[in-house]
Amino acid sequence: MDLSIGGNTNRLYQLNASNITRQVTNFTTTNFFVMNHPAIAEGFLYIGNYNGHVFKLNASNISQQIANISLGDGVRGGAAIHNGFLYIGSWNNRVYQINVTDMRQVANFTTGNDIESSPAVANGYVYVTSTDLRMYQLDANNISRQITNFSAGSSFRDASPTVAGGYVYVGNDDNRVYQLDANNISRQIANFTTLDDIKSTPSVAHGYVYIGSNDNNLYQLDASNISRMIANYTTDGDVWGSPTVTDEFVFVPSTGSQFYQFNASNISHLIGTSTISLAYTTPVVLENAVYVADSGSRVWQFGIPNITIGNYTPGSQGGADTTPPTVTLISPQNITYASASPTYNVTLSENGSVQFSLNNGTTNTSMTGDEGTYGTSFHYNASGLADGQYVIRIYAKDIANNSNNAASARFNVSAADADGDGVVNANDTMHGDASAVSASGVGALDVTIAGNASNGTFNGIHEVAFFDGSSKLINFTHDFGTASLNLSKVFITKTSTSLLVNLSGQVLAAYNKTLFVNDPGFTALCVKDAELSSIGDISEDCTGANEINFTSCIGNSTGVTLNGSTCTDSGSVISITNLAHTGVRGTVAAASTTESGGSSKYKGECKDGKDNDGDGFIDNDDADCRKYRNTEGNHTPAPALPVLPAAAPAQTPRPEITVMPEIVVNDTEVAPAQKPIKGAPEKAPFHIPFGSIGVALLIIIAASIVIWKKI
Repeated sequence: MDLSIGGNTNRLYQLNASNITRQVTNFTTTNFFVMNHPAIAEGFLYIGNYNGHVFKLNASNISQQIANISLGDGVRGGAAIHNGFLYIGSWNNRVYQINVTDMRQVANFTTGNDIESSPAVANGYVYVTSTDLRMYQLDANNISRQITNFSAGSSFRDASPTVAGGYVYVGNDDNRVYQLDANNISRQIANFTTLDDIKSTPSVAHGYVYIGSNDNNLYQLDASNISRMIANYTTDGDVWGSPTVTDEFVFVPSTGSQFYQFNASNISHLIGTSTISLAYTTPVVLENAVYVADSGSRVWQFGIPNITIGNYTPGSQGGADTTPPTVTLISPQNITYASASPTYNVTLSENGSVQFSLNNGTTNTSMTGDEGTYGTSFHYNASGLADGQYVIRIYAKDIANNSNNAASARFNVSAADADGDGVVNANDTMHGDASAVSASGVGALDVTIAGNASNGTFNGIHEVAFFDGSSKLINFTHDFGTASLNLSKVFITKTSTSLLVNLSGQVLAAYNKTLFVNDPGFTALCVKDAELSSIGDISEDCTGANEINFTSCIGNSTGVTLNGSTCTDSGSVISITNLAHTGVRGTVAAASTTESGGSSKYKGECKDGKDNDGDGFIDNDDADCRKYRNTEGNHTPAPALPVLPAAAPAQTPRPEITVMPEIVVNDTEVAPAQKPIKGAPEKAPFHIPFGSIGVALLIIIAASIVIWKKI
């Protein structure tokens, strides 16, 4: 791709757009190309010069002239091309409509003074300013027909109009920029006053109007109402040229010595500058470069986003920035973050852009510039990071595309809240609640910290206790400032004769445990002070490693100390203190099977509400206890006895046996009897109480019946 540009010479240059130090060709005339903007359409380039000619050149090789037309006086402004016509003004007060095919004049319109600006074409109209203080709205099909005009307070000397969004924007020597109705420019919408005359052509983009003034300022105005200024920037000279706007930047030269690059969102933020000679022209952007001509017969080429690459004076070349930016990675740091949404912050030593990667460059994400796309300060708000370790690498470039990829950091995220207590795991010293404990044989497990609920986080030294209902199973002291406690690593197994609590080594060695077991009438007791996986790890004869035979503790309320641990029997509960680990197993005596009332031990244990022999049954639900129900009070009534078979009727009634009462056991008829003698008093049926006495009565009655039958 090539670039064509003129200047204060009689040559128009065609340069290689990739490297403007390489001249492709040039076109020479007999007079200057000064502030003349070439127009390109369908492979041809059109440009006028001071001797009044308009040339049609081959855009691929501008040394080849296709045609030209003489307008009779000098041309200072650029051309506009639309629908097969070229529109251009002249110092002879006229604006011309020319057929681009053969460069033949189609029509013209005469204003009251010379024209030094470029026309604009839109909506079927041609808008052109004149130094006669007016802007004209003409029919684009035949510009000899005037639609209307707008009168300003001073000359429209070099200011060309811009049409966008139904409005026409134009500057004037009366220091004002005007916003007019594009359908009828005699109707003014708004205006904005600067501090000096305006020769710059407005540029409209992103909802803003960008325009320069001879008060040394570039202005950014609200395109819907230009009386509202968004921002401005003071340069080192008059701003004559029209600003060139891209998606992100605004480029404009001044008549001082600087070429400026601004943030398009807010021009008060300067991206960069480069020193050139004074310039009145409008920059041109092609691909990744911007070009501008100065008054010293030089063409400058600048990289985007860097405006310091180089320049072209025929036969010379400028220098280039080859120094990468210095990168400071402020965050993340090499620490653990208790949030899934850490913020990344980076600063550069010069204007540039920044990306980051969490996978060593496989996927790069752009960071947000605090001053716009290009600047020196950047941030990114991460979100949804899973717990784990990450390595962030920064990929930074300055606006000369010099790279610095050296900055990196290794950080961790621990943001999960496993127990839902509102404290992330990384900061939680107490993980989980009673439901997290793996418990077997425990009816209603509860866990307390310093006598309070276990949810939340704790600091310092506190007592930890585990309960089955109101019965304490274990307690110990824990330093939460030194180590956290995770209840999901606690395992409890409880039976009627044993208790195992495995804390997975979480309790510090300096703080031992106390174990509590119910005493169902132990005859032997064994404690194993080791990490256990099951009760079966404790031997039955208590001779294994780390086992303590505390049988001597049974019935001892003053306590027995063996191997540094103390066992105390308080009657119904036995406690073992100063344990490093927690496993205890007891043995109870075998049950007596005597039928004459049973042992006194079972008489007491069959009404204490406990499973004393560990067979899973309590009191009267236990078969052993039912054997002694007649010797103990307050038991569940015995079930009804089976119904005895009815006695066979007598073959020969005996007259002396005339009355026999009905026999009922638990309201169940046992044997029908003869009806009572008439007149004899009725007798209520009697009930035989269940138990050994009832059995004896049944035997007596049965024997009497047998004797009676024999009689």
